[in-house]
Amino acid sequence: MDLAGAVEVVRAAVDFDWTWRAGDVEGLCTHLGWDEPTPAEHDDTLWWARSWLAVEDAVATFQLHGDRLDTIILPITAEGCGSGAPGAATFAEAVAAFCDAWGDPTGEWICGRNGPSWVIEDLVVGVSHGVTIDLILTNQLTQRNWADRRHRHTDGWANAGKQLTDNEVRFVRLAGGLVRFDPGAWSRDAIESVLTGLELLSDDAPHRALELSLGDGLSLNIRDDPGDLYKPYGYGEVRELELELPTSGSAGDNLYRAAFEACRSSLGAPDLIAGGTELVTTWIDDAVTARLTRRYRGNVWWGAKTDLMAIKLSLSPTEPTQNWLEDRSVNATEYDGGIDPEPPERWHLQLDVRRGLKRYIGNLAEPAWCADSFSELNLNLSLLFTSLADDLRLLPNIVEIGWAVGVDASDVIAHGWFSAISCGSSILVDGTVRTRNYPPTKSVGPVMADATVAAVRAYGTGAPHELWCDAWTVGRPHELVAVRCGLRGDRPAPIKRRLDQ
Repeated sequence: MDLAGAVEVVRAAVDFDWTWRAGDVEGLCTHLGWDEPTPAEHDDTLWWARSWLAVEDAVATFQLHGDRLDTIILPITAEGCGSGAPGAATFAEAVAAFCDAWGDPTGEWICGRNGPSWVIEDLVVGVSHGVTIDLILTNQLTQRNWADRRHRHTDGWANAGKQLTDNEVRFVRLAGGLVRFDPGAWSRDAIESVLTGLELLSDDAPHRALELSLGDGLSLNIRDDPGDLYKPYGYGEVRELELELPTSGSAGDNLYRAAFEACRSSLGAPDLIAGGTELVTTWIDDAVTARLTRRYRGNVWWGAKTDLMAIKLSLSPTEPTQNWLEDRSVNATEYDGGIDPEPPERWHLQLDVRRGLKRYIGNLAEPAWCADSFSELNLNLSLLFTSLADDLRLLPNIVEIGWAVGVDASDVIAHGWFSAISCGSSILVDGTVRTRNYPPTKSVGPVMADATVAAVRAYGTGAPHELWCDAWTVGRPHELVAVRCGLRGDRPAPIKRRLDQ
């Protein structure tokens, strides 16, 4: 990493006479002594120039919008050096060097990427953490535009509870009430006592019903133990309560946010967050496991256009549930008719790794499958990218998730990033890196997967298992405890589990 060179670039850039027009590209390159800039053949909004930094392929990219120059991105590490735990340490080193030169950051985020930023006269300077650690130069107008996006996202969180219908308000109120109750031994009498306390059962209600219809689609399912099937795992008479409400579009987003806050106010920060075919936030204590889930209804992951979804809160006793999940993982073929299971989650994340994994959680230890064909790899990546692009909008405190796919340590074919307000990718095509920015919506997942797989095949890779995949959170790589694409290098690592400890 060329930190000294990066600091010198900033010092020289501060002395430049900025107009933030396209003409500045050539003038800045002359001022810094870089190579003559060249427009990208595939995109007239990008220019590039080779710098003198002591980093292999240290090529500065200039992003233009019409005649306006918005951003300059310059890698200060070699490609691949930003991923995983080593990348987190390298990023911290770069931030420390900039703090030594210009003091504490004046803001977090630089343009659409996360990272600390400094305002130095008319210039905004920052570093971002991707498959490389990048120096970024931008103007204050562009920085304010991104700040407005982040504020709108924050306002959406703050106002989510104000935009709910009466029925959605009832769902949130019941969710907050359910997570505060102790179901005891999970007997039918104990559960009915809880429901009576929430005014869901009365003298004329069918106390032994397995599903309570609460009106306008809102329902509460009581899952019992038919024929003592689940008793060996330690379940009582009832093994799960599930509160569900169908919804759609932005209404579903607001409902999930409001329900999340209701659960978090009672239970604190979640233990685990997972995404894939559904978004699941999980709180686990010694007695009860609570899971707040958003799942699209219909085959949306395979291209069907629907905004219909269901928001669910499920409660189950912790130890029996872990016992059952452990058995399901170890004896997977018995549960799936001889077909290897496909975990619905493509990623798991812990917001606080110091709390550790409590015994056996979810499907972290389910067998990872191998992508035997490029069509299967495409599907896996589509599920991963769709989830990251769509789900991070609904989750607080996840700043950014980066990813990379390559052949060996020095050959990164494609990489990108996701956040609550934007996402993007850089893909090697015909020897040229092509960068695209996208809005954070589920529709970009298949597009990014198609481009990644096409680049992999053009690279000459013979089979998907020759590839590796890595992903990380900015500055805290160990938060992301599982990434599944069916490639070597996929996390999770083997987890030692003992249910009797």
